[in-house]
Amino acid sequence: VNSVDSAPFLAALPGVPTPVGTAPYMLRVLDPARAVAGRAWNSAASGALLFELLDPSLEENRGSWKLEVEGGRATLRSATSLPSVSLTAEGFALWYSGVASCSQLRRLGQLAGDDTSDALLDAMAAQADPTVTYHF
Repeated sequence: VNSVDSAPFLAALPGVPTPVGTAPYMLRVLDPARAVAGRAWNSAASGALLFELLDPSLEENRGSWKLEVEGGRATLRSATSLPSVSLTAEGFALWYSGVASCSQLRRLGQLAGDDTSDALLDAMAAQADPTVTYHF
């Protein structure tokens, strides 16, 4: 939500109008490994998990991945083991952008399988509420 409540700094800027509405935007992660390496993650989260990325559009993204996070940095590498968790490409984008929790992704059918990694995924992506301050 793009509002003074979710981005209090907006109220302090002179001449900045108060947002009157929101509009959803779309995100498609084309290179998951580079995207994960280039994002800042919650520095309090650490751990590793295997997951399957279900991506019908990009074959190079499809398959098993190993995600490791420590100290606010993360890596994502192709894996050969069969994971017990699967994420759709849409679910991965929602998680990556920080706009959906694992429980929301499960309700939407974007995350399936063993839920023991949900706490790590949620902790990794925990940041201030995401906002986009521009209108396109």
